[in-house]
Amino acid sequence: MTLTDAPALFPANWFREMPAAFAEPLRALALRRSLKAGEYLYRMGGAAEGFYEIISGRMRLGATRGGRDYTIAYANAGD
Repeated sequence: MTLTDAPALFPANWFREMPAAFAEPLRALALRRSLKAGEYLYRMGGAAEGFYEIISGRMRLGATRGGRDYTIAYANAGD
C-alpha cells in the first residue's frame, strides 16, 4: 500500500477540501518557491524550511536507499 492508497494519510486536494476559514490562514503562512523538473524542495535530514501548498504541477515524494529511488506518493495542485 502507498500513501496515495490511504486517503486519511494523504488526502487529495487538501487545501481545496478544507473550510476557507481554516485554509486561508494556512496559505498565509506558506512560502513561495518555484521548482524546475527534478529539483528538490527538501531532502531527508535537512532542516524544514516552511509550509507549502502546490499551486500547479505535481511533486514526487520519495526517498533513496541503497542507490535505489522509491516513490512514496505524488502530491498534486491543491495538496
